[in-house]
Amino acid sequence: MDNAAPLQPTLEEFVDTILTEKNLPGLSDDARPEVIADMVLTLRELIDRAVIEALPEDKLDELNKKLADDPTVSREQISELIAASGVDIEHITADTLLKFRELYLAGPSEKNA
Repeated sequence: MDNAAPLQPTLEEFVDTILTEKNLPGLSDDARPEVIADMVLTLRELIDRAVIEALPEDKLDELNKKLADDPTVSREQISELIAASGVDIEHITADTLLKFRELYLAGPSEKNA
């Protein structure tokens, strides 16, 4: 979703902060930018998924129809449809970031260890 593009520097800063808090002993300065890029990609996917899941049924149907019927549909058109859906993208983004941070910093549960 194109509406996440302006978040890129912010997401990178967010991930960098999480990595600093996590203080991973094996993470070298050389590998850090690649890890940040991978985590930002994951976060963007999680945010996009959360926004799509929050769409009302009629808007989700409209989105699916656009994607299926129009191979030239642009990211801008998709963003406009989502923006007009009434979904609170900022709230969903913030919620997704908080959940991601919480899970990442908590690490694997004792059951999985």
